Amino acid sequence: MAGEVYQAQVLKNFFDTITGSDRNLTRISMCVVTLAKLRSEDPAQVTFLMDQMRKSREKKELSVDILDYMVDAA
Repeated sequence: MAGEVYQAQVLKNFFDTITGSDRNLTRISMCVVTLAKLRSEDPAQVTFLMDQMRKSREKKELSVDILDYMVDAA
């Protein structure tokens, strides 16, 4: 039960960050990785998410795959 509450808090922080005025990609990345670890995702999925975050930093816009993952988790 506590894990689900923590996941909900991480999701709330993620959506607050992307909709707020401070769209810090480091904070977004921390939310994505934390949620993936809480959900016990396989290492290939975590690597894929990290690669998408790296590409997001290069392009300075959030990857659609990251948004899909977080919405699916919600």
